Amino acid sequence: MTIDGAADVCIMEAMEDFQLNIQKGGFHMAYLNVLFKNHMDLTWRRPRYTAGKSAAGKIVPYSEVQELQMDYALDYVRAGGVCDLEQTISLREYLERNPDTAEEIGEMIRNGRLRVLGSGESVVDYNLPDGESLVRNHLYSRLWLRDTFGVAPSLASVPDSFGVSAGLPGLFRQLGYKGVLSIGRVFVGNKPYWRGISGDVIALDTRNETVGDACGWAPYIKQRICTLCGGEGCSVGRRG
Repeated sequence: MTIDGAADVCIMEAMEDFQLNIQKGGFHMAYLNVLFKNHMDLTWRRPRYTAGKSAAGKIVPYSEVQELQMDYALDYVRAGGVCDLEQTISLREYLERNPDTAEEIGEMIRNGRLRVLGSGESVVDYNLPDGESLVRNHLYSRLWLRDTFGVAPSLASVPDSFGVSAGLPGLFRQLGYKGVLSIGRVFVGNKPYWRGISGDVIALDTRNETVGDACGWAPYIKQRICTLCGGEGCSVGRRG
């Protein structure tokens, strides 16, 4: 069974259970909201643009997987759904290959059906690049969205970082973000704001994080951002 087939089965089983509970009187009024969201690493376990080979056959490059995922996302939006898109490189390269979709995609973005999150040109691990690289990553993304579609994300998103710097709140505020939608593995169950080392404060949404992302979920996650202040800001919390 394909990944998409397995997902369809899971959704159908959830809907069947949901309907059964309604019939039994377990629920009086409820809704099941399904949001299309895909996390795409630019390079991880396979090449970015060049196909590879293994004993099992061809290894499809990430650029082709990315385009297929974009096709699925656009079909979902056309059917009335909403899709979150993490990084602008996925959208930019899709438009380079499919320029005839530019007008339709622009309308989806302006109507809020295709939501481009503030993850920058590409999703990065914030422990690895230097400060200038982080600034350029977000700045290029926001300028391209502004010049191409007349929009810019208001919420930053850090979906797959293995730690964060205490300087990020100030950087995000200067870039124009009003809040941080998600920081995986770091702020589970924390305060609804994050005060950085500069004193800048940015709103923080932790409602959508899962138990699996909690501190100690994996051996490389040792503790939360700061055991003393919980991210509020102190002399010890110099790093994420």
